[in-house]
Amino acid sequence: MAMPKASQSFPRSEYLRRLTAVKSEMKRREVEVLVVTTPANTTYLSGYTSKSGYAPQGLIVSLADEEPTFITRRMDGSAAIHQMFIDRGNVISYPEALIANPERDGYDAITEDVFQKGSQINLELSGARHGYTSPLMRTFSLGKASDHIRRLHEGEVAGLEAALAAAKTGTTCSDVAVASIPHLKNMVLRKTRDVATLSVSIGQNRPPA
Repeated sequence: MAMPKASQSFPRSEYLRRLTAVKSEMKRREVEVLVVTTPANTTYLSGYTSKSGYAPQGLIVSLADEEPTFITRRMDGSAAIHQMFIDRGNVISYPEALIANPERDGYDAITEDVFQKGSQINLELSGARHGYTSPLMRTFSLGKASDHIRRLHEGEVAGLEAALAAAKTGTTCSDVAVASIPHLKNMVLRKTRDVATLSVSIGQNRPPA
């Protein structure tokens, strides 16, 4: 017997409205595929409420598809089909053998489904010591980087160098931004996008993830 669909908290049209808002922002930022891993955001966009976030899972939002795709462990696949508004064919369950596997886990299943040659991957990491937080961002290109990504790199490097040159004792954050942002606008964001912020506040008062 096939797993039946439960009554969703909101109609299909509401979930599609939320996804449309997300896709609008994705287009503005030139993001073709978004991987959502935060359980609260997954619930908001799909209706999924099972507490399975302890294992690798991801809601894949693509500009090319009306509905997202959800990738989760096989044990939770039936719950996803039951709870989510999406078609059962858009729920992909990876084998239980990937759970607690030191060599290959559920994230491998997610990345194989999403990442293709030429994709850009952004990793945002951070370290903490004595209560202070320090961020680290790295960008990777799978295969040869496109001309667009190379222009992004050149603009980011120029903006970073300008910011570092301006960051001196007595200089305000605004001064640093004023020195850096023009490089980003001139070399990277020549079309319609604007630079809203240069960085984020960090230090001792950053809330936990």
